[in-house]
Amino acid sequence: GRQVTINDVVLAACSGALRTFLHDHDAATDGRELKAMVPVSLRGEDEHGATLGNRVSLLIVELPVDEPDPLTRLERIHTRVEELKGSGLADGAETIVELADGFTPLAGPLTRLVTRRIPMNLVITNIPGPPVPLFMRGSRIRRVYPYVEVVDNEGLTIAVVSYDDQLFFGITSDRDVIPDLGRIAENIEKEFLALVDAVAPS
Repeated sequence: GRQVTINDVVLAACSGALRTFLHDHDAATDGRELKAMVPVSLRGEDEHGATLGNRVSLLIVELPVDEPDPLTRLERIHTRVEELKGSGLADGAETIVELADGFTPLAGPLTRLVTRRIPMNLVITNIPGPPVPLFMRGSRIRRVYPYVEVVDNEGLTIAVVSYDDQLFFGITSDRDVIPDLGRIAENIEKEFLALVDAVAPS
């Protein structure tokens, strides 16, 4: 089968959660896709080490909220992300990230300026963290929750960090756009379970 990534699975689960959210609010999803700005790694399997920099690109990924089947959503996400990674769009977006990274005091304002010019509905970011537990003054850190601010032209951010073989979600929204944010969090959890059920041997 295809070598899907954790990022693909996260995007598929978020797509399903947003599909349910739209249905709960009587919004049509047929033929509809939401656009998410997604930072993705462009590193190859043989590219490791600090000297290479972050090699991150900002991609606009269309989330298939029109697709009812969890596995088909995952396949569509994987195909779309791989196509974008191989396109010139990825190279251009990578340059923006490198510029922001090179001018640390300007990184926040520059990123906000760029995102204001990109047509999108939300941001979804998956940050790889340490696979082993960390400790602070002898106490084990059990949970790590990320936060990404909401910028002017979108009403929802979903940040994910992996830590100690777990995924932790930090979800932020404009309350005027999404007043019942807890429903999206519940839907994401259900979508992960649906994907597990879909791939489980019968």
